[in-house]
Amino acid sequence: MNVLLTGATGKFGQAILSELNDWNVYTLQPEAPKELSKWLNCDLMEPGQTVRAVHTLCNLLEESKLKAVIHAAEYDFRADARILNVFDLEKTFRLHVFEPFILTKYLVEFGLIEWNGVAIWLDTSMVSISWVAKTTMEPVISSLTTMLPSIFQHKFIKCEEANRIGATQQTAKEIRRLLCTLSQEGHQA
Repeated sequence: MNVLLTGATGKFGQAILSELNDWNVYTLQPEAPKELSKWLNCDLMEPGQTVRAVHTLCNLLEESKLKAVIHAAEYDFRADARILNVFDLEKTFRLHVFEPFILTKYLVEFGLIEWNGVAIWLDTSMVSISWVAKTTMEPVISSLTTMLPSIFQHKFIKCEEANRIGATQQTAKEIRRLLCTLSQEGHQA
C-alpha cells in the first residue's frame, strides 16, 4: 500500500512511520533522515515546493497510486500563546491548513490517489500551537475539501498530548486500523 506522509521527523510522524514500516511510505520533509529511502525534498512552509514535490512523486509512483496522504507535519515553537506574532501565525496556517490542502488538491488533479483513498488530517496543533490551528483547522479544511472531487474520504484525527506515554503509538495504530479498514472496503466494492 502506498502512503504519503508529511511530518515524518516529528513525534507523531515517527510513530506512524514505525507502525507502517511494512508499507510503501513516501515522506515530504526539508531534510532527508538517513533511515528513509522514499524521501522527497519539500518544506511545506516554503511556497512552490509542494507542487514540485507532487511532480517528483508522479515519477516515483509511475503506474501505482496512493491509498492515503497523512498530514502530520507540525510547526513546533515553544511560545506562550499570548505573545504569538504574525510570522508564527502565518507559518502555522501555511503548515496546518494551506499547504496540506494544496498538496491534496494536486494529488487529486494528477490522479495520484486511489478512488477510495483517504486524506488524513492529523490535528497535532493541540501539541504544538494549541488554539491557532485547533480552532481553525478542521472547519477550514472541511470547507476547502468541498471544492475537491469526492473520490476519497477526509478523516480528522485529534491527537492526544504528545508527551503522554503511548499517545503517539496509539494515534499511529488508529491510522493503521483506518487504512486497513478502507483497503478492505475498497477490495469489496
